[in-house]
Amino acid sequence: PHIGGSAQAIVMRIVTDEARPVTELRKSVPPHVAAATAKSLEKLPADRFETAAKFAEALHDHSFMPMTTTTTRIETAASTGVDLVKVGLAAALVAMTAVVLVLLTRGEPPRSVARFAVTVPDEQPFVSPAVVYSRLAVAPDGSGWAYVGLGDQPGVRSLWARPEGQLLANAVPGSEGAANPFYSPDGRRIGFMTTSPRELKVASLSGGPAITLEVPAFGAQGASWGGDGFIYLDNQGSGGIVRVPENGGDLEVVSTLAGEEVQHWWPHTLPNGKGVLVTIFSGGNTGQYAIGVVDLTTGHHRVLTQGVRAFFADGQLIYITARGTLMAAPFDEDALAVTGDPVALLEGVRVNGAVGATDLGIATTGTLTYMTGVAGTFNVLSPFWIDRTGQATLADSGWAFATVAPGGFSVSPDGAWAAFNTVDSASSLGHIYLKRLPTGIPRALTFEGTSNRRPTWSPDQRDLLFISDRTGGDAVWSKPVDGSAPATMVLEQDREIFEALWTPDGEWLVFRTDDEAAIGNGDILAIRPGIDTVPVTIAATEFEETSPTMSADGSWIAYASDRSGRKEVYVRRFLDSTDAVWQVSGGAGGVEPLWSRGGSEIFYRRGDGSMMVATVSTDPTFEVVAREFLFDARGSAANVDNRMYATDVGDDRFLMLRPTSNDGSALSEQLIVVANWFTELRERVGND
Repeated sequence: PHIGGSAQAIVMRIVTDEARPVTELRKSVPPHVAAATAKSLEKLPADRFETAAKFAEALHDHSFMPMTTTTTRIETAASTGVDLVKVGLAAALVAMTAVVLVLLTRGEPPRSVARFAVTVPDEQPFVSPAVVYSRLAVAPDGSGWAYVGLGDQPGVRSLWARPEGQLLANAVPGSEGAANPFYSPDGRRIGFMTTSPRELKVASLSGGPAITLEVPAFGAQGASWGGDGFIYLDNQGSGGIVRVPENGGDLEVVSTLAGEEVQHWWPHTLPNGKGVLVTIFSGGNTGQYAIGVVDLTTGHHRVLTQGVRAFFADGQLIYITARGTLMAAPFDEDALAVTGDPVALLEGVRVNGAVGATDLGIATTGTLTYMTGVAGTFNVLSPFWIDRTGQATLADSGWAFATVAPGGFSVSPDGAWAAFNTVDSASSLGHIYLKRLPTGIPRALTFEGTSNRRPTWSPDQRDLLFISDRTGGDAVWSKPVDGSAPATMVLEQDREIFEALWTPDGEWLVFRTDDEAAIGNGDILAIRPGIDTVPVTIAATEFEETSPTMSADGSWIAYASDRSGRKEVYVRRFLDSTDAVWQVSGGAGGVEPLWSRGGSEIFYRRGDGSMMVATVSTDPTFEVVAREFLFDARGSAANVDNRMYATDVGDDRFLMLRPTSNDGSALSEQLIVVANWFTELRERVGND
């Protein structure tokens, strides 16, 4: 009904001019149809039809003839016999098309970015990051998100799915023991892994139990569900990425290691199906992580940039640095190449530097969801003294770590010194340091090798035990704390050793083998160096045993084991040939046990991250007298396989690492949702 020389002119006429009656162009249009069309084009909403149904009714009602200023013109035009219905509708379509063209020319106005923290019910808390590497997954289509949390069964973790627009999450049936969740491309199914036993499972979000896929041995880190019907996984056997049909089947190798590479982790399939983003790990420290891309056509891969985890969104390579900074760089999906300079987007994303894990997801609708930095080895962490009520005090304002290896602390028997290991961000070398408490200046104790970690004190406090790779494999070494003599090897085995400590009398060396190569590793043994040639078995089963700790009198040993399907704390007599075992944790999970110096208590972290204490008696036999909650330790650095804390001489305070802000105050864990994040992303990368 409107004519103009440009789209803008037509839009102006739509706004200012009365619509021409269709009968001016098509006389044969019946009067009631012309009247209905005229009413549908009125300027004021109140003068138009309330619904499309009423418009349709008017088009069929031969008596419809509203009294408007256009009636006379309609009747006049109708007498000419022109088919104005078709012409009018065509003209209306032209006008509407013009409006659309104008809008497309102008571009859709940017949507406002909104940030908010999301809480989950206390009855459904996130599981501790010390227990599960990656806890969060976001549906690609933005239809919801899911997380690994605790529920009705104490200490049993499972998946909780929260659909978009729903206030509370729903438990995913059959997801007990879940870890590292990932969505199907359509958001209707969710996959996850279990570690004991190691299985790959898929659950439908519309209901029904989870299905276990028949998959041969695979890694337990990350997975990505591609649009090609395959699930991509890391593989501890080959070290590369493999894929399996989404309904189960044989594994197919996707990537192979090159050069000094040790592992490809955390696959992320690209939307066009041509490639897979991966984390490339080339050794035991922070500087040897990189982001790479695998060409699915050739099987070749190449490094793109330094980082620990990568995603693709809105034409950008989105990746996270070792320090928890979210970055973006333009990325050509077809060429599988970065095409521009990176830009920093935000700080404070949680990163577990030991494995490159993070809690972050990006929906194609533009929503970013992530967990703020906590309990990760790459965040800026400071040691805090935390009393039994949870009250935290900064140990030393000048004592902080940009990078801390997962070796924890060891406080000397007299409480005057702390031993710890850290990784230098420049050299990527891990070494043992000593610090006089409370305000002494840390000094290096080790200088050889690339990884020196997990220090423990000799009973007389003269020497420090630690694990070192200076001769190749991980073995037990000892060095005088005053630095008066070089380090000497105490024990080397066919299997690498990951932890070691002396019994209180200094006669036996208790050690734990590695837990990475195969089922059955992660065994606890003991030997008298210089006397025995074969170690004595303490706890060695088809399950994983870690974190050994001795009673004050040396008669008992506590440790963590996944014999029940999840890590719990157990006790047995030291050097006892029987299989008598007592459970210390209460069925809600238990890691990082530490026997108190006084001997009547065992500290440990529960599956939900709570710091617990069990009061025990060993006369005439072992008995757990009571269990007590001390404080919420989810905000402190943790490690499921060995302790990341120590106690003072009186067992009244715990030395723990916590993320800190610039003013030294502790940071807490938060789940952040950024709606319309693509608006901010495009502004930052200069792509409006």
